[in-house]
Amino acid sequence: AAPVPDALLDAVLAGAQSAPSKSDLQQYSIVVTRDAAKIAAVAGWIGSMPWITEAPVFLLFCGDMRRGQRLASLHGREHANNNLDTFLNTAVDAALAMGAAMTAADALGLGTCPISYVRSHIEKVAPLFRLPKGVYPLAGLTLGVPEARNAPSPRLPASVVVHREAYDDTGLEAALP
Repeated sequence: AAPVPDALLDAVLAGAQSAPSKSDLQQYSIVVTRDAAKIAAVAGWIGSMPWITEAPVFLLFCGDMRRGQRLASLHGREHANNNLDTFLNTAVDAALAMGAAMTAADALGLGTCPISYVRSHIEKVAPLFRLPKGVYPLAGLTLGVPEARNAPSPRLPASVVVHREAYDDTGLEAALP
């Protein structure tokens, strides 16, 4: 696979960092690797996606509770929200950053594929990327120069996803093929 130039990678990462975040706390981290052995290890653990090894860049989007905890400690304060809310905020922030990275990559002519299976192998992925306590993998993202552009995957009709005034799925059966 063709390498991703540093300038394009940096633009994708800048796109990720431009995503909105809860209270502007930016509770995520991105681990970037070009190490083919690490990428192959992740692909091997997943087993069903050998094409991951062809990606010249693998981005690991992580929820990062650690940064907020460390900052509170550095200021002599207790981190008040070590609870489900903090977990959700970090997961959403990481997901928003990954979505923004995917949009930036697409605009630059790069291809991506999110890899949620990294969560199925946290016990292996965390040590490989030296993730400390409080930092967890949300999803991986392959990044590369696509050989060809695939058509976008089909989306559910708006009538199934968008609800006006109140949730109503009575038309579900009729809307799907």
